[in-house]
Amino acid sequence: MNHYKYLIINASEIWIKKRNQKKFYKLLRDHLKHRTKYMHDHPFKLNFEGHRFILESEVPFSEKLLNILLLTPGIRNIEPVLKCSSTDLQDLLPLIKEELKELGDSEFSFKAHAKRADKRYPMTSMEAACEVGAIVLKNFPNARVNIKNPDKLIRLKILQSGLYLSVNNFEGLSGLPVGSAGRILSLLSGGFDSPVASVMMGTRGTDLSLVFFHAYPFVGDEVKNKIKELSKAIAKTQRYTTLHIVPFGKVQQKIADFCHEKFRTLLIRKAMVEGANLLADLLQIKALVTGDALSQVSSQTLENICFVDKASRRPILRPLIGMTKEEIIKRSVRYGTHDISIIPHDDACALFAAENPVIHASEKHFDFYEKNIKLDEVLAEALNKTEHFHINYQGEIQAIKIHEDGLYEKLI
Repeated sequence: MNHYKYLIINASEIWIKKRNQKKFYKLLRDHLKHRTKYMHDHPFKLNFEGHRFILESEVPFSEKLLNILLLTPGIRNIEPVLKCSSTDLQDLLPLIKEELKELGDSEFSFKAHAKRADKRYPMTSMEAACEVGAIVLKNFPNARVNIKNPDKLIRLKILQSGLYLSVNNFEGLSGLPVGSAGRILSLLSGGFDSPVASVMMGTRGTDLSLVFFHAYPFVGDEVKNKIKELSKAIAKTQRYTTLHIVPFGKVQQKIADFCHEKFRTLLIRKAMVEGANLLADLLQIKALVTGDALSQVSSQTLENICFVDKASRRPILRPLIGMTKEEIIKRSVRYGTHDISIIPHDDACALFAAENPVIHASEKHFDFYEKNIKLDEVLAEALNKTEHFHINYQGEIQAIKIHEDGLYEKLI
């Protein structure tokens, strides 16, 4: 990355928005400008051309900036590129040599690909690709063509602003820009699932708030620190994130004292959803998110999911519902939450869990516990003692106070 002064940033599915494209591209442009301004201490230009942005500077961009931009929802991929000073394809040779110099005299295979976005250019995409391939074969004796599985894919983009050459293509999060789809509240835990679910919903254009139900005094503050680190990782994909840590031990104890042990886990999850709804009322949020995957654990059977849903006054979104554990863990690596999720922590759910938990909760179970467990007071107390934090995408975290209108102020 130490010599790239141009980045071509390809947007994801914004092109399907038709008449609303302008709004979505503006949101994405604002995010890109804000992140670049923070990470790149030099003047830059951000131009828009045919569903893609071209980021330009007189000083090469850093790998750190690239990684931050790749975590911006709405970006399909980013190509660090070299710009040709003319429109003659023969003048690409110095750029090709620069991109392939790391190979030295070793043998390599390649494929040339061209995209003619500027239809005024006299060559077709195929003709331009063939011309680039001929230049490589003529000047690199150890090169050979391999269409299916090349060592190097040499890309040429023919745009109105010039010719751009690249050999690297970095995958982004795709999706839609943050701020285009409203606000949601994600129920966060210290495992793999809920952080991945949170990021996935962030790629659908949502502004994320996170809530963690802290089982103090049954677990210590170590898990709170882990949750803050997970929240920082999630916040890298957002404009900003709010984290809300709810003291939940009294609620769990009341449930455990009242019900049969096989219902504890399910009723604690139900109480968390009720608490999340109360917090969402304050924050003026319209939907909840959980990391449920169907039948992964006893509380996530179809019947038990329906049982929990009855406790919510809002839709509960479950982006992982049909995913395997392997798929979820793979995404956690991509999103940067994996190495935090594997850190051991005390788990109060395991403390209260039964050896044989209920896996098919029925309507009569719901009705019975709905009538007989009165959690309103302890839930209200827990919400009143909730800790609130603001986290930006740089990972800076600060305590805040939430007002009755849902707005917040930072605390010194």
